[in-house]
Amino acid sequence: TSAKVNTIDDSVSHIVFVFVRGIIWLLALLIILVGWMAIQKFVLKDPTPSIFGYSAYYVSTGSMESEIHEGAIVVVKETNDYKAGEIITYLKDGDTVPTTHRIIFVRDGYYITKGDANNTFDTTEVYEHEVVGEVVHVFNEVGIFVNWVKDGGGFIYILVIAIVLGAGIYILKQD
Repeated sequence: TSAKVNTIDDSVSHIVFVFVRGIIWLLALLIILVGWMAIQKFVLKDPTPSIFGYSAYYVSTGSMESEIHEGAIVVVKETNDYKAGEIITYLKDGDTVPTTHRIIFVRDGYYITKGDANNTFDTTEVYEHEVVGEVVHVFNEVGIFVNWVKDGGGFIYILVIAIVLGAGIYILKQD
C-alpha cells in the first residue's frame, strides 16, 4: 500500500507543479506584454500603446456606471467604423489620459459622446483621429483586484502565496 500512496502523492505533486508552472508562464507572458506597452508609452512616447491593434486601459472614474465600473479594465480594438451606441476610448489632442464614453451622435468627421452616468453630453466633439478604438471587453472584476493590489497591500499577499507555493513544490520534489 505504501507504493500506492507514493504514486498518488507523486501525481498530486505533479499536477500542482504543472499548474504553478502554467501560472508562472502566464505571468511571464503578461509581464512581457505589459513591458512592451510600457516601452511604447514611456520610451517611444506613444500615448496609446497597443499590441496587434488592442489596448487595455484602467477606468478611473464612474462616468460609465453601470456598464463599466470605476476601477475596471477595458480592452479596446482599433477599427475604422464607429456607430452611435458603441463605447469608444479616445484621447483628445493635448490630453494625457484617454476617456471611455458612449457615442451618442455621429456627424461628418466627429462624434458626440456621453458617459452613461453623466446627465449631459460631453462638451467637446471627438474627431475621428482622436479615437483609440471601440471597447470590445470589460473586466469589471479585474478592477476590484487591481485596486486591492494597488491600495490594499494585496501585492504582499500575492508575494507570500507565491513563496509558499514555491516552497511547497520544492519540499514535495525533495521526497
